[in-house]
Amino acid sequence: MNFSTNLRRLLTFSLVFALLTPTLLGDSAVIGTSNEKTLIELPKRESRTSKLWKWSVAALIAGSAADVATSWGRMEANPALRGPGGRFSTRGLLIKTSLVGGVLAAQTMFVRNGQGSRAAAFTNFALAGALAGVAAYNSSNGSKRVTPSYLQPR
Repeated sequence: MNFSTNLRRLLTFSLVFALLTPTLLGDSAVIGTSNEKTLIELPKRESRTSKLWKWSVAALIAGSAADVATSWGRMEANPALRGPGGRFSTRGLLIKTSLVGGVLAAQTMFVRNGQGSRAAAFTNFALAGALAGVAAYNSSNGSKRVTPSYLQPR
């Protein structure tokens, strides 16, 4: 598989995940004892700011995925994200996804309590824009991608 196919798959997966996340975290609750569990639907009262926040989560995940996809295998300027040989690899991926996941987990707690969804949405859109800018720079940058020796055809 070539790079563009992998990038397309990664972006498709991240978009599907971002769109399903609100559904997975949906407005339902399980009540009852351990022997008798009943799923009840809570009334849907989604505000405009809550919808805006969910779209901003999708934008943040897509921006992060684009940044990772365009950084993979290239020389990394950030020392914290460098893997073996100074290139962006699994270590950088784990750090980036942990940071984005932590930010979204904290925001979810605040938004669930009815606080700060507008500020969280603004923050997510700003971060998504910054990550998209980094991805655009990475894709226009002339640094060469290096395939590890164990992945090269023999």
